[in-house]
Amino acid sequence: MAYNNNASSNGRQRRVVSRAEALSVRYAAWLEGECERLIGELPSRCDGRPVLFLDDLALGSPLLRHLAQRLFERCDDPSYPLQLVIVSGDSVETATTLRPLSRIAAQELVGTRLGESATSERLGGVLAAASGGIPLAMENLLALLVEREELVYRGGKWTLVVDPAEIRLPDTSIEAVSERISLLSPSAREHLGAVAWIKFPTRPAEIASVLGRACDRMTLLEMDAAGLLWRDMDGTISIGHSAIYDAFDAWKPPIDESIARHDLLSHVSLTPLARAWHLGGKEGCHHAL
Repeated sequence: MAYNNNASSNGRQRRVVSRAEALSVRYAAWLEGECERLIGELPSRCDGRPVLFLDDLALGSPLLRHLAQRLFERCDDPSYPLQLVIVSGDSVETATTLRPLSRIAAQELVGTRLGESATSERLGGVLAAASGGIPLAMENLLALLVEREELVYRGGKWTLVVDPAEIRLPDTSIEAVSERISLLSPSAREHLGAVAWIKFPTRPAEIASVLGRACDRMTLLEMDAAGLLWRDMDGTISIGHSAIYDAFDAWKPPIDESIARHDLLSHVSLTPLARAWHLGGKEGCHHAL
């Protein structure tokens, strides 16, 4: 959020909404709308009261995690035609595997995200082939096109400024995330590295301790809007894609690492698991237990 420094005639400051804020708010509104639409359609599609198992939810897309939260709230009502079970680890041995999206379905997904102005059968085919038809991978590739400035938002609509046949996309999600990280500013990469180094849901004050300087909340907001970070409903910030941890595996704080860890541990807001991880040794085991 930003304010201009020139007072208006009534003495108040005029608020200037940044592009990052606008994107984040628009994405949040779309996310909530899609979740409500899906939840509203379930009663007409369910026969009996089926059980939905969700595994490895932490690795899911923001839409899946938000949808799971909304379903969890709705499923408390016994009249809702769905039972929700969230599991982790190896507690469930069997699962239902969804087929990848077809080329036509990929085109429809692109249409819901970008509108008709940027949607074409050729673009849907390119994204379906590069992503293997996996929606989360497709969203990651769309974000990469935006960061390359091959897909731009202007005049109130998305426009593809290159021929779909000329688009060259990475072979894997890890490569796509790595390229997206390489396109970030040095400051954004440091903020993302600090969140990855902390390893657990964190807050701006804790990130600042690792950086050794004030945390730029606008930078965090931009990466949240881009899907590289995930801001949960409790205000904590997490890594938005598991491949980011691999990209920052060797990252070190810009200040002395022992000082960064000491300052991080001084925050009472630090989660118990994060505290146990950074304490290490017997003291860390004690906190973990």
